Amino acid sequence: MGQQEHADGQPRELTIRVEKSPQARSIHADGVWGGVTPTGQIIMGIWTQFNTYPEHLTYDVTPEGSLENERRSPTDSLLTRQIEAEIIMSVDLARSMRDWLNDKIRDFERGREP
Repeated sequence: MGQQEHADGQPRELTIRVEKSPQARSIHADGVWGGVTPTGQIIMGIWTQFNTYPEHLTYDVTPEGSLENERRSPTDSLLTRQIEAEIIMSVDLARSMRDWLNDKIRDFERGREP
């Protein structure tokens, strides 16, 4: 049995396979930052935020070999925002993502299961 078509010859149904790239990963997002590129694309950097780690730690060593009296090097900031990924997209895709997010937020607010 052949595939059904519209009067103009276009197929009525299209099946698309969805694969996850080997480079794909799940990341946590605390925020987003970005803007518009000189070529009119939208750039969105997804960041995580965490306390800034000290550059080094110094301890006193007791005669028994234990460490005590930890001293941390000063840091230049209290928090670090680390860009985990950047997405560069067309305005049309940005609108599509906005609409998709709005749908998911509405589903969440209505108590729908994913």
